[in-house]
Amino acid sequence: MFSALLVLTAAAAATCPTTIEFGFTGQPDCVTVAYDDGRIDLTNTCTEPLLVDASLQLHTPGAPALPIIPANTTVQLRDLSFFTLGMGGELFKVIAYLEEVASDCGDTGAPARDSG
Repeated sequence: MFSALLVLTAAAAATCPTTIEFGFTGQPDCVTVAYDDGRIDLTNTCTEPLLVDASLQLHTPGAPALPIIPANTTVQLRDLSFFTLGMGGELFKVIAYLEEVASDCGDTGAPARDSG
């Protein structure tokens, strides 16, 4: 019985793998930091400007990277594991973390059968 459960568990893990995703913590609530397809985007939806070290920003050649990100603006950042933001006289240390996320395997909702 135990060996049958191991086989079923292994099969379930093979068909429904987990993925590792990046998350970010420490930024103000109105600032979103997201990693997607090899890039980090920072979006400032706050009502006040956000201070970001210009050396963190990726920018178009010939266009200056500005240290102040206005409200409702998105910039692309270098691939960093932590960095500091400033807003309203406060400093925020933003830290990247890894999170294991279960894939959606299309649960059929069918009841499990007892194989005896």
